[in-house]
Amino acid sequence: PEGAAKADLADNLASEFRQLALQNAAAWYHFAYFHLGRTSISNDSLYLITGYHKSSSWFLASFSQPETNTACSLSITAKSSSQWNAAAAYSWVGRVTGSFGFRSGPHHRYSQENPNQTLFVRGYKIAIR
Repeated sequence: PEGAAKADLADNLASEFRQLALQNAAAWYHFAYFHLGRTSISNDSLYLITGYHKSSSWFLASFSQPETNTACSLSITAKSSSQWNAAAAYSWVGRVTGSFGFRSGPHHRYSQENPNQTLFVRGYKIAIR
């Protein structure tokens, strides 16, 4: 309900960072493994983040194994609350057969004031062979 913030690296900088990643991938993996102690890192584990979407809150619902020809309905309603808590700020009604789960955030100990919940990231996956 509060919207989201989007940030992206300028196109010319993104292409420069891409070139740096191509030239230095092996050195970055070496640094992560030997200097940072990331000994369980695989050859496709590094990401160069060039953009993101952040929000001050989020809600996710999913279901699995629905019966054939079964309708699914989910309604999420924002509530006003003087002490913001993601669990208390939204109500949901769901009707589906099968497994149904949901999560919301942030946890009540985090502030709603800043868009500090990362929803999506964009960038380059850095892999070495």
